Amino acid sequence: MSGDAPSLRPYQREAVEAVLSARRAGTRRMLVCLPTGAGKTVVFAHLAKLASARCW
Repeated sequence: MSGDAPSLRPYQREAVEAVLSARRAGTRRMLVCLPTGAGKTVVFAHLAKLASARCW
């Protein structure tokens, strides 16, 4: 298994961009809603990697 992060699918990239956009607009609490099997864990892992602070 390689250490490379999986590439995001278009709808996952859209979800990440929506979260980042909302954060820039000052929203502090957000909800990401994706169907079963859509890669929520991948999206959250990507967001955690981008975070400048610790996250759970």
